[in-house]
Amino acid sequence: MAEGGSDEVFLDAHEACFVPSKGLAGSEEIVTGYDWSKGNDLTAILNSYKSTGFQATNFGLAVDVINQMVK
Repeated sequence: MAEGGSDEVFLDAHEACFVPSKGLAGSEEIVTGYDWSKGNDLTAILNSYKSTGFQATNFGLAVDVINQMVK
């Protein structure tokens, strides 16, 4: 960890936080989340939960099951 100036601390924090996603064995999706530059499309937001993270993925899968039941 940097002990220097604030620029050094910022660069260390940035490097620690902004790490590219890596696939897991048996996993087909990369964690990406919703692209907010596309506006507030509720259907797209709910669909994006499957690629947002572990808990959100399970919520997104539940949304799929509910949609299938509704159909």
